[in-house]
Amino acid sequence: MKKMICMINIIVLLFTLAACGRQTKGRTQNMNQEKTVSDILAQADSEAQDTGDTAKEEAKEESKSPASVALDGDFDVDLTVLGSTIVYAEVYNMMMTPEDYVGKSVKMEGAFAVYEGEERNYYACIIEDATACCAQGIEFVLRENAVYPDDYPALGENITVTGIFDTYEEEGNSYCQLIHAEMES
Repeated sequence: MKKMICMINIIVLLFTLAACGRQTKGRTQNMNQEKTVSDILAQADSEAQDTGDTAKEEAKEESKSPASVALDGDFDVDLTVLGSTIVYAEVYNMMMTPEDYVGKSVKMEGAFAVYEGEERNYYACIIEDATACCAQGIEFVLRENAVYPDDYPALGENITVTGIFDTYEEEGNSYCQLIHAEMES
């Protein structure tokens, strides 16, 4: 009887290990058709190589001010083209390693939020993960002098924000924000 139970356990273990093997050629390896960060970076690299003018493009980009980059629709970080899981992960990276993003133009969409502080108001674009259980937000400062609540959408309304990623210190803490921001609701 012990040999029989041992033999059944070995067979179950073998089936379990076999299920973790490589997929065959006929099976689709990526069931999710959303673009990943790697896909977008690879596509951008191939497009830059196809033009043959990579050096000219870099010189052109360096001559643009961050504000003009955001205005002409050419963003360093465009979160609107990524899937919900990747967007959440990218925003998390922005919060954890802000030095990698400072000065880059960013486009994002999410829910409008505001925190009314004693000194000033803090406006943010909130992005939820794919399951809507977690949220990350990035504060933004509009380019024009908008007045809250007259010039802002309703709380929770879906917005698209573009701006230049920056950090600032307040009361000994470091925070991230989009400056020279423009908002569409």
